Amino acid sequence: MKTRWRLFFIAALLPVAGAVHASSPLAAGLDSPASFDEALSGESVELTTLLMEPTPADASSDAAPEADPKPAKAAPPASSTIAGNCDCNVGCADGCCNCGDPCCGPKWTVRAGAAILQRSNPTGRVAIRDRALGASVVARADIFDFDQWEGGPDVYIARWLQNGTGIEARYFGSNQWEDDRSFGLPAQWQVETAGAPIQVNGAGTISASYISRLSSTEINWRGGLNQNLALLAGFRWVEIHENLGVSADLGGTNLATANWNTDNHLYGGQVGAILQMLRMGRRFSADTWFKGGIYGNAADNQFNFTSIGPNIAGHTSRGQTAFVGDIQFSGSYWITQHMALRSGYQLLWVDGVALASDQVNASSSITGHGIHSNGDVFYHGALIGLDFTW
Repeated sequence: MKTRWRLFFIAALLPVAGAVHASSPLAAGLDSPASFDEALSGESVELTTLLMEPTPADASSDAAPEADPKPAKAAPPASSTIAGNCDCNVGCADGCCNCGDPCCGPKWTVRAGAAILQRSNPTGRVAIRDRALGASVVARADIFDFDQWEGGPDVYIARWLQNGTGIEARYFGSNQWEDDRSFGLPAQWQVETAGAPIQVNGAGTISASYISRLSSTEINWRGGLNQNLALLAGFRWVEIHENLGVSADLGGTNLATANWNTDNHLYGGQVGAILQMLRMGRRFSADTWFKGGIYGNAADNQFNFTSIGPNIAGHTSRGQTAFVGDIQFSGSYWITQHMALRSGYQLLWVDGVALASDQVNASSSITGHGIHSNGDVFYHGALIGLDFTW
């Protein structure tokens, strides 16, 4: 499974390589959104690039002077999320405006919205087994179902500099998934902990609850190669917290409880690319984001077990190398010159984390210590928000 997803992320980056190859100065001029807009509107197409413009020395001395300078364009909406420099070619040097001129793009973009995501379900590790002949499985970790969609805030802010470069920051998260399950227990059963299983006697009912939370914060530097492609590099901080609690009612005061509480603090660098896929006039644009990075994960697992017999408790921490891959598809429709409605889809893959469902088989029944920090989890879903640019 992990190998297939790694290949998927590599394949998703292949179109970016083609776009980089096409980002020569000539291609940048031919792909200028100004020319594309004019082609769509049926107006004449004027191509001007640094390679085509004559130098003052090449200009004819007896050429007729230009009657009137070309009137300045009104500052359009930042329909290009790549360069944001008002349909000018890279470097603002194609004559449509001068660098530093207000028409060369917005200064700020702020987005307020929501990320409505779904978490992948736990893997099917055996958690509880019947101790009778045959040792049949009573419960697996995949009994929990996280098919529900959970929303959280999605906030973005960017400070644009010259030539399509900028510094951006994004936070999304506070998403929480929860599922509760209950089922019957045989007269003799055991929890499949590491080393030796924890054996419990007494038929009854068991109630289990699984909670999972996600948040992500990142800050990136972004540079536009041309109107269709930008590269980014930055720092990202991802938090994943999970709790698995189990309570067995065996009748009377005979109770047994178990709890696994995990935290993952991922810190690392990421690189990526933003590819503008579609631009229709000045109203609608669509783009794709690819981001990936290697992270250090400070993971820990807190395990507690209580019953009539001796109680077990232990806390284990481990440093783990992790990977975070992020793909987004989004489209923007500009309602006014400074406000756009944005919607899209995001897929987030985190590999190298401690998930609560993986700790049942990793925690020691003697010391309470132990951790499994090589799990992976997927999040995917819808993005929606409003962009404000000025």
